[in-house]
Amino acid sequence: MADSTNSSGEDRQRIEQEFLERMQQELLRLSVQDHLSGVLRSLPSIAFQRMGLSEQTRADRDLEQTRIAIDAFRALVDVLAGSLPRDEVAMYRSTLAQMQMAFVGAIDQQKEEAAGEQAVPEAAYEPHPSGEAPGAVSSDETETETEAEAEGKTGSESEPE
Repeated sequence: MADSTNSSGEDRQRIEQEFLERMQQELLRLSVQDHLSGVLRSLPSIAFQRMGLSEQTRADRDLEQTRIAIDAFRALVDVLAGSLPRDEVAMYRSTLAQMQMAFVGAIDQQKEEAAGEQAVPEAAYEPHPSGEAPGAVSSDETETETEAEAEGKTGSESEPE
């Protein structure tokens, strides 16, 4: 009996090794772009699951993991934008905006739940070290409001009080 147990254990190891080798060969056939595109397509699902917005996903809530997923999604969209069709990039940017809005909703929901439990945390969400929301376009990528306001106020100074 020991021989058959040992034999089946060896068979299992051999099968697992063969499987790993086949998977490795398949991965080598993929271009980096294809691999990153696959990761890109999986991130929204992970992010929405970790937001814990529904009763079914509430136990999975992890807003730090959500933030990382959103930031990674944005970075991958930026990296792949030059090699993807324009309409696909637009779809990904729309998905990014939806994730960002849902993330804000998840933060609000967490705060409301904490307030209902009389245990309001000091900060339900700590912003990204850059100070931007997850996946936000950095200020150097767009014209800031202060620049636009400064242009609009040229020559219309108010009197000091």
